[in-house]
Amino acid sequence: MRIFIDIDGTIAFCDGPAVCRLCNDRWSLGISEERMEQVKWIADFQAMPEVQARCEERGQEQFDYELGWMKFRPEALLTLLLLVPRKL
Repeated sequence: MRIFIDIDGTIAFCDGPAVCRLCNDRWSLGISEERMEQVKWIADFQAMPEVQARCEERGQEQFDYELGWMKFRPEALLTLLLLVPRKL
């Protein structure tokens, strides 16, 4: 699990299913919303045939790089799950 700390001290972690939906949209994989609702972990997403095909197409190293950076896109950062809310 990766934990992100914002400059104001807010602790949050990546919302895996939201990142997977973002990947599906950005990479135009065409995975239906019903199937995407079943994804609970990024590993579940990576096991899908469409995702495996993209991994083979791009190569494992490039695929891992793209997936890793997808977590830092603004759309993904907006879905971070807060662990400790910031105190004002």
